[in-house]
Amino acid sequence: VDALYDVDLQRLAFVHGLKSQPTQYLRALEQLLKEAPEQPVRGNIQIEIARWYKERGDSYIPSVSDDQWQRAYLTAYEIANQVSEKYSNTGAAQNARSLIALLEHKDLQAKVEHVALPSGPGRGLLTYRNVDKAYFRIIPYSKALEKEIEGIRYKEEKLANVLRKQLVIASWEVKLPATEDLYPHSAEFKIPNLESGQY
Repeated sequence: VDALYDVDLQRLAFVHGLKSQPTQYLRALEQLLKEAPEQPVRGNIQIEIARWYKERGDSYIPSVSDDQWQRAYLTAYEIANQVSEKYSNTGAAQNARSLIALLEHKDLQAKVEHVALPSGPGRGLLTYRNVDKAYFRIIPYSKALEKEIEGIRYKEEKLANVLRKQLVIASWEVKLPATEDLYPHSAEFKIPNLESGQY
């Protein structure tokens, strides 16, 4: 029985890949789920439904997009958790855990002004996802430091070790607005007044 439903799932995925209407694919998956017996194959169908919601969420931009898909990531997350718990020793559960890890992924990026006047605080913009705090350190720039980090710029752990050893001019933390929707968000932050120099 599982094999028959797996074939149906593959057929639906193939048709969906041909750019069918997204909601038609969801309706077809939901119909297949109604017909499927209470067996692990249901987990495979539910994971496809969760992936469908994640795809909708991938194209949603908070405060820009239509609110129709505002809960898409949360819906995908809830379905994946159900599959992971109910069918714990199956391929569907493994796929569910992978999807959960993608949705829970933490990300933090900062953009700062390249030049700031010493008379006032600078500004920066944080883009964050699944993170509630950001920690900052300002260290002075030097040619020697530039040379030291030249070969390790993209090796995060080595770069962090070198930067931690530098003299800290200022350090602070920023508490980020709470979000539970699993989407990226943005927030501005202030940079303390600094003397003229390169940092």
